[in-house]
Amino acid sequence: MVYVHVPFCLGKCIYCAFYSMTPGKGMQRSSALCKEDLFEAYTERVCQEMEDRKDEILSSVGEDGQYNTLYIGGGTPSVLPSSFFKEVSSTLLSIIPTPPSEFTVEVNPEDIALRGEKYVTELLGCGVNRISMGVQSLDDDILKWMHRRHDSATVLRAVSILRSCGIGNLSLDLIFGVPGMGMEKWEDTLERTLDLHPEHLSAYQLSFDDGSALGKLLALGKVSQESDEVCCEQYGLLCRKMRERGYLHYEVSNFCLEGMHSRHNSAYWERVPYVGVGSMAHSFYRTSDGKEVRYSNSGALMDREISSETLTQEDARLEELMLSLRTSKGLPGKRLYELCDKDKVDGLLSEGSLSVQGNNLRIPEKKFFVSDSIICELA
Repeated sequence: MVYVHVPFCLGKCIYCAFYSMTPGKGMQRSSALCKEDLFEAYTERVCQEMEDRKDEILSSVGEDGQYNTLYIGGGTPSVLPSSFFKEVSSTLLSIIPTPPSEFTVEVNPEDIALRGEKYVTELLGCGVNRISMGVQSLDDDILKWMHRRHDSATVLRAVSILRSCGIGNLSLDLIFGVPGMGMEKWEDTLERTLDLHPEHLSAYQLSFDDGSALGKLLALGKVSQESDEVCCEQYGLLCRKMRERGYLHYEVSNFCLEGMHSRHNSAYWERVPYVGVGSMAHSFYRTSDGKEVRYSNSGALMDREISSETLTQEDARLEELMLSLRTSKGLPGKRLYELCDKDKVDGLLSEGSLSVQGNNLRIPEKKFFVSDSIICELA
């Protein structure tokens, strides 16, 4: 598994606290480069890092190649020229001769609408076989409030272009819990999004992170969060609509048509080792003596500086609980009893916060919205 981080965005969404930068702004020595040269330099940096870490990459795919996936996220990867994806793909193929079984690129609707079919065809030529597009809403007022670069018409145009070029694995992102959105606007966005027939949909509750513009507005009292009751109602509508349209709810925030789950993200939830490449990318691996290590690249655009953390047994236990119980699969019952106090597990089973599914125990969908509190009880 390889994740490549693209730290560039043409604008900052109101809710975003992720590391990203606008080309030419605040980049210190890199800002002296024009945009095209900067993108070329970053391409070289990413490819060199992949070559330097080829042993890690080889070990991350598994002996049978089960985890041979490539995910390019950000930031906004679609601000980059197609040559970036071609070089990354070629470099990976020089390390792993078999093309990735799943090659996902995150895109912004405006980039696809402006660049058109030629750009999408070039992405396909690089081996891309899955697109994840940040829609967030189909209400133009909400999109403007979020500081998104697109409107609803641009989303429709982008989807049309992607489909006409042969993209058959399309994931769309939505956000609920937006202040003042209300059930009517949320239902309208859901219905219109599902009419686009995406193979996959991710939906997240709006977050008010400290590092975001929205978090600062909250601290100043200039915006308020929707109540848990409203967010729960909107999440419930989401689950119902997706079920009615034949989607599987395979993780708290993720839905798919049969067989169209994200292989890359599913491996994260199974705690499979992966290699994160590029500025601010994170990685996870297991040493030969069984230690588990998470490390990250610094925010330096061209230079790689690493910070790492070796997980304790307690860290690993909590991660396994948190990640596994977010999925519809859950955990084998025997394993859950190994990780947790028996009385706590039995108590949650009796009250319906855990349910039996074959040999596994899981959080039922009707309790997914409060899954964090259930996991905390088990921790």
